Amino acid sequence: MNVTALQLAEVEFRQRLDSLGQDARAAVRYSYAGPALNTLAAQRMELLEEIDRHAGFWNLVLGAVQTAAVVALGRIYDSRRDVLSASRLLAHTARYPGIFGADALTARKIAHGLTADQARTYTGESFLPAERDFASLRAALAEHTAEFDRSIGPVRDKVYAHTGRITREDLDRMYANVPSPSDFERLAVFPLRLHRSLEMLYRDGIKPDLPEAPTDIQEILRNPVGRRAVSWEHRHTVKEITEFLDTLTASS
Repeated sequence: MNVTALQLAEVEFRQRLDSLGQDARAAVRYSYAGPALNTLAAQRMELLEEIDRHAGFWNLVLGAVQTAAVVALGRIYDSRRDVLSASRLLAHTARYPGIFGADALTARKIAHGLTADQARTYTGESFLPAERDFASLRAALAEHTAEFDRSIGPVRDKVYAHTGRITREDLDRMYANVPSPSDFERLAVFPLRLHRSLEMLYRDGIKPDLPEAPTDIQEILRNPVGRRAVSWEHRHTVKEITEFLDTLTASS
């Protein structure tokens, strides 16, 4: 069977999209672990006392997840040509809009169990994008990438990735630019929103608009996700951490 250039482009898109999804889920898990722990400990004295009994261990955990969050975000927002970053994914998407064309979407629906007639009916009602329809996603990614490059990128490159001759003044200057917790949470959640937008376009032919997602840790704690609910990755992470920390005080 002859494989067309568009089919090869679709395979590469799927690989890049899966890579973004994996990194995005890792980034929010690591990014929300520390805020969830700190916020819950500040609200509950009995939990804070239990954590203080093993402060060395918890400092180790918090340091590890913070490092992992920065590394995962770096993979997403990196703009070099040799990485599977979000910017490279969007560039590939704009270069091959035929991936989302009627014929390609129909073939995907048939592969997932629809009849040819059902697939054609579904495709006739779906959104078939042109290159310009990705402009809003590119603009949003550029905004978040600029924030990452300004605030977190220097710390990632010179502290976490490559430790060189850095003075205390250099460290203080870099950490002074680290964003507020709310801005960091926004940077961490955006890749999930971008991934879901492209996934819904690819799978169901839905217009690529960024879906809304909660970012504020206080709001997420006030509105925990249901046990069997399907929701955003960081909401499940916060719920799992809350339930685990409940066991610490329940057994003490």
